[in-house]
Parts: sequence; structure tokens; C-alpha cells
Amino acid sequence: MIPSPRHPAEVEARVFIALGSNLGDRLANLRFALSALAADCAIAVAAVSRLYETAPVGGPAQQGRY
Repeated sequence: MIPSPRHPAEVEARVFIALGSNLGDRLANLRFALSALAADCAIAVAAVSRLYETAPVGGPAQQGRY
């Protein structure tokens, strides 16, 4: 059954979402994604981890960090 405004889903679940970016202003991209999630009234952002930067594996030479 697909929830409708008259019959909203009453389901709560804890989920973990991993975000990543390696193009443009990476920090701004991550902040935008987080704010978009938080703006959804059906989503409650409970915690945010620290940022981790990693070197690329494979792919083209001189690829930016993640």
C-alpha cells in the first residue's frame, strides 16, 4: 500500500547514509546534501560523523581526493 496524505505511513526506521563527493567544492556539496535531508519533514537527522578524506583507488590519473 502506498501512503497517501489521508493514510500516512506510521513506520519509523533508523538508517545510516554515507555521503561522498570528489567534484567541485566537496564540503559545500556535502553540506547541501545534509541540509536537503534535514529539510524533509519525514527525516530526523540524529547525528553526523566527522569528515574523512581518502585517496582515490583506481580510475583516471590525477583524480581528486574523496
